[in-house]
Amino acid sequence: MDYVDFHTAVAYDVLIEDVKEARYKWEGDALTHTSSVDMKAYDLYLEDPEKAREYLTDYCIDNANQVVDAWWELGDDLFVKYNHFKIYTIEDGQRKTGSIKLPEWYQRLVVQEDNLTPIE
Repeated sequence: MDYVDFHTAVAYDVLIEDVKEARYKWEGDALTHTSSVDMKAYDLYLEDPEKAREYLTDYCIDNANQVVDAWWELGDDLFVKYNHFKIYTIEDGQRKTGSIKLPEWYQRLVVQEDNLTPIE
């Protein structure tokens, strides 16, 4: 989703770990439930193919909606957690110690591209 990509691009090497964690959670949950969903769909198919179709359609739509909602929340969380290159707790917005350090080469390029004067 572009919203997560937008926030992640700011400091990819740090923020991507949050994205990977969310991705593993949702992929893992989907893989864990696949065999039971398949079995239920098969049982429903034997009873009535239309019931199996409805079950799978509802399951897929529900899962997709949950993932989309989670990704919107992840984008919001990234915005709060890494605002202004500082690191905050998501729960209460309190600043943690430390901040995101951008590579020196990147900082030089930004200064050069935007004609900025570095603060000494």
